[in-house]
Amino acid sequence: MQATIDANAVAQVGTRLYLRTLSGRSQELYPVWDKVLDILYEAERQLFAQEGQTEEHGKWEALSPRYAAWKEKHYPGMPILTLTGRFRGSMIDPSGQHHEERRPRSLTWGSHHLVSGGDDLGGIHAVGRANMPAREPIRVTQHNVNDIADTVVDYILDFDLSQPRQALETGY
Repeated sequence: MQATIDANAVAQVGTRLYLRTLSGRSQELYPVWDKVLDILYEAERQLFAQEGQTEEHGKWEALSPRYAAWKEKHYPGMPILTLTGRFRGSMIDPSGQHHEERRPRSLTWGSHHLVSGGDDLGGIHAVGRANMPAREPIRVTQHNVNDIADTVVDYILDFDLSQPRQALETGY
């Protein structure tokens, strides 16, 4: 008795199973959101440390001389977008007060630091006011987008997310 194994047939079955697995993993991205948030928090730490400057954006606009003098008197040494440190902390520390909504295929994250009147402090700074220029407390750079995409691809391809980027090494 003989058996013939057709490599093409095996490859077709294997490919179908692999694609079905990849499709399923791409529909349920919950397991990768923690790694994506790590990227966002690190980006925010750098953003606040550099007062808004990234490889794509200049620093946040300077404070007005009048407000800068008041701030130095009442909150000495505090940089732009940092008065008490609570807002900054919410943006750079996962344990801080922030908005986070995880869904199977999307993650929404941002500030949730409410001030009097119920407005979000991050939103106020992002759009500015008549007497205050806009200073975006979240700036997602192309480098961040690439890191996030690489992390999601690694997850979909079932690589070990505790290891450095792997799909790049295999040609993906």
